[in-house]
Amino acid sequence: MIISNIIALFSLNQKQRGFSSISLLLLLLVLGIVLLDAYQRFYTSDSEINKRVLLQDIQPIATAQLTKAQYAKITELYSQFHVQEDTQQELNSKLLSDEQQALQNGELLNVFVGTKMLKLRAVVFDKSNSNKAYAIIEIVDLPTNKLSTEKVSDFNEVEGFKVSITTNTKVSLSRTINGQLQQILLTMYKSN
Repeated sequence: MIISNIIALFSLNQKQRGFSSISLLLLLLVLGIVLLDAYQRFYTSDSEINKRVLLQDIQPIATAQLTKAQYAKITELYSQFHVQEDTQQELNSKLLSDEQQALQNGELLNVFVGTKMLKLRAVVFDKSNSNKAYAIIEIVDLPTNKLSTEKVSDFNEVEGFKVSITTNTKVSLSRTINGQLQQILLTMYKSN
């Protein structure tokens, strides 16, 4: 009974019942491809895998080596871009005397204090700390050309100056020299 039903399913004469011959061939083809794929993935021996991978000797890549003449020519071409170190005389011309430093006032980009130069780099308003403001001031030690930054809160001191933050691009520096008040407005950039 079961065998007759299976034969009836594949019967070519009964098109309403069972599979057509084309769909049966496609089903067998797909089933064969799936079985072949599973066999190749799961039943391949290690020796067959190792045969496919061939290890080759690694050869180092030859890099270009300059001759002494080529090196000298390249060095000569770039010598025009070499920056000369400041001599002591040039350094002294950058430094201001005590009298010149005392005469500094008004709106300035740089302030000279002793052997140091001050520049305003940023003004920050900290909203998380009740809108407390502080300034970032760059300090350059001119003889050594050493650069440092200092975070200065409003009404604190930096290099002998009392700092008062006026806007987001300006701070007021004030100090007393020889009984006279010196006031400088240190700005991040010159206004027109």
